[in-house]
Amino acid sequence: MAEVLNSIPMPTLLYTAALAIYLFCVKKFTSFSFVFVAIFALNAVHLGVEYLFVSLFNTPQLASFTYYAWYLTFGLTDFIFVGMILFWSKQTNIQLEIVSKALIGIYFSLGVLQIVRLVERLTIDSELMAIIYREGIPFANIVIAILLFGYVFKTVIESVVSNFRAL
Repeated sequence: MAEVLNSIPMPTLLYTAALAIYLFCVKKFTSFSFVFVAIFALNAVHLGVEYLFVSLFNTPQLASFTYYAWYLTFGLTDFIFVGMILFWSKQTNIQLEIVSKALIGIYFSLGVLQIVRLVERLTIDSELMAIIYREGIPFANIVIAILLFGYVFKTVIESVVSNFRAL
């Protein structure tokens, strides 16, 4: 069992715990829980794609394909994630919370960043854009984690206060 847990990235374990705590507190399916689960799926896709492309970088015949596919795959999966959430929200007529909207905005921005970086690398390949890309993605992922954990923390506090008042 410990061997399996060691193979799972730490953020995934923390996200799993946070989602379980959130669902325990709200006891219903919300737009935030749907976005949270979709982020799990997107992270799994991104992790698999990263492992695949890192292994393909070592194959000289596939270097060009890997170069384009890296940016396009990450960008397009971010756009698909955003589109899926918006489609689901519209179809179910469930309003997105502000935090869900912020998460969608961040993933849309990450998708734009991937595509812009690809085009920029093919044209001017500036150092400024390299820095924005290199630092922007980890920063966005930190903001995503803060939003997820912050909203879960807020929900836990509200649940505790509500249960305390009910006594």
